[in-house]
Amino acid sequence: MYTKIVVFILGPYSIVAVHGINGDAVNTFSTKDNDRFWLADHDMLPRDVKNARVMTYRYPATVAALLGGTSSDRILQHAQTMIAELVADREVKDIQHV
Repeated sequence: MYTKIVVFILGPYSIVAVHGINGDAVNTFSTKDNDRFWLADHDMLPRDVKNARVMTYRYPATVAALLGGTSSDRILQHAQTMIAELVADREVKDIQHV
């Protein structure tokens, strides 16, 4: 249910975009007028932030739904899972570069 979407990897710095409650990892960071995903659009964030690993993190964020499908986890649990996955991912990348 947790998904990390890596937008691009360029350097040692990480930017992690996390959507809010009832949000979405892609739609939250897309423009409304022309549906541009500004984390990856080369005329937007990548143009201004060099040498960074940019990603967005998807987690089950639905808190209310008519037909179920809501998350029973608390924000702290989502945060702990995200940090653990980011640390593990960074350790794997460090091992691959040795």
